[in-house]
Amino acid sequence: MVLPSPYRTKADLAFSLLRQAIKDGRLQPGTPLRQRQLAESLGMSLTPVREAIRRLEAEGLLKGTPHTTLRVKDVSSRQVKEVYAIRNLLESYAARMAALHLTGAQIAELDHLFTRMKQALRRRQLPRIRALDEAFHMLLYAAAGNELLLEIISHLWTKFPRDTLWTIPGRAAKSLGEHAGILRAIHGGKGALVGDVIVTHIKSSEESILQYLAGSEDAQTSPPTHGRPEKGGSLHGLPRADNVHPRRPSHATGRGRRR
Repeated sequence: MVLPSPYRTKADLAFSLLRQAIKDGRLQPGTPLRQRQLAESLGMSLTPVREAIRRLEAEGLLKGTPHTTLRVKDVSSRQVKEVYAIRNLLESYAARMAALHLTGAQIAELDHLFTRMKQALRRRQLPRIRALDEAFHMLLYAAAGNELLLEIISHLWTKFPRDTLWTIPGRAAKSLGEHAGILRAIHGGKGALVGDVIVTHIKSSEESILQYLAGSEDAQTSPPTHGRPEKGGSLHGLPRADNVHPRRPSHATGRGRRR
């Protein structure tokens, strides 16, 4: 198998594929991850899959003990609050710094990404909106010129599946309205306001996630009903490694961001 750039090893590719599947909800919280099944699903040997699982566990995306099957880690309200508290601090700072350094070309690219987000919303392409949303934010934060800050923020975005957020009724449309506010502040040249609008946007996202989790917890404590699915998911839908095509470099930093 020829490895698609930018993957250096098969373990890198397995890690990226599994991490993305957790991130976009194809591997749901509670899903058991058995190495042999994963290797068969991905079309790989056990060795790179085993290394990928170790890395996912180190990132806190999996949970288990030496004598139990590893599972995709559940998302708790406490975890959401902790992650979003840090995101508020770091992303508002990054946005304020970025507003001082954004070039005309970068602002034009932000406008373009927002236009594409609106098009994706009209077509109900929720995974596409998520990808464009991430590209929008990372392009903005990259303009702050602090690579370590960008790396930390990027890592926080992987802490739990974010595609769930876009399936919450009305959230996508509300988020686009918030992005419009971010762009207005940027075009107005108001750095402090850009940071404030980012805080409002992140808090709105946090509230939506917490409401969703509260509803899920209520459903789990309700009496069981016939046909209710078992907690967790399956490996159905995982991409095979030999079907992965080379990725184009991201525009977030102008030289391709490590993800």
